Amino acid sequence: MSKNGGFMRKTRRFTTQVLARFIKLKRGTGVFEEYVPWHRVSRSDPSSIGRSHLRYFKNRHVELLSDNEDFAFLFCTMLPDLFDIREQFPLSLDEAAHELFNYDIDFNSIHSGTREVANSLNVKHPAINGEVKAFWIMTTDLLVTLKKDNTLTLLAISVKQSLKSLTKREKELLLIESEYWKQRGVDWLLITKDEYHPRVGETLRRAASWKFSESSQTQEINKTIAIVKDLYGLPLISILHKLAVYFNSMDIAQRAFWQAVWLGKIPIDLNRGWRPHIPVYRIPECEFWQQNPIAVRRSACL
Repeated sequence: MSKNGGFMRKTRRFTTQVLARFIKLKRGTGVFEEYVPWHRVSRSDPSSIGRSHLRYFKNRHVELLSDNEDFAFLFCTMLPDLFDIREQFPLSLDEAAHELFNYDIDFNSIHSGTREVANSLNVKHPAINGEVKAFWIMTTDLLVTLKKDNTLTLLAISVKQSLKSLTKREKELLLIESEYWKQRGVDWLLITKDEYHPRVGETLRRAASWKFSESSQTQEINKTIAIVKDLYGLPLISILHKLAVYFNSMDIAQRAFWQAVWLGKIPIDLNRGWRPHIPVYRIPECEFWQQNPIAVRRSACL
């Protein structure tokens, strides 16, 4: 583990043997707590670039391979219709059923795999070169399942550091990925550090432990919203102390406050930074959600 809490991973090479092992271990299969990501935070996996993170969410550890993926995941957890998140999700090489099929067998329509998509775009499909050549299994960083009024939809998210850092080949691979999801009627977002303010992401990261700890009771959330309504403009630490006096617990105060923020019930300026002495200001709800690029479907353009 790195000194900042991330997991540093040993460098290994992708080979056909590694891909065969992933398939044998049923990587990229399952839903909810049974889902197993294709790439994992593991010493036995080839290394990723940057720090890796584990987030315990919906009864399993979500495995994120960079700081930027961690930020994107936190933005996803704020979505009001969130149903499931599958990270490092493998794309089908060949024709396959829709990715909602694992939730509902009615989604049994067949769609093109990445090989056919690459051919249609006249783009070379990625491959592993070695003693035995094999096609590379492409992945989407985050595949989000949303449920509203009993209707399921997907949102596919690719995370990159910046557009400027992308090579021509990396843009070609993203083009295959975006077309793959387009053919399935799934919105695809490309999230870079330019789609959100870094202080917003850092504020969420610093507060995430309160979001993902024990869920606050509905009455605690509602009371927190009512109390905070008259305290905007005060430093965060002052607001938390007043809540702690009411609940007789700083732990409940922290959890109720930040879980209400995550729900959008306390729409604050997240650009304020995370430090407790900084004042907390209310902003209009529409401006609050604009801070979250995934909530408003803000995407970089290739």
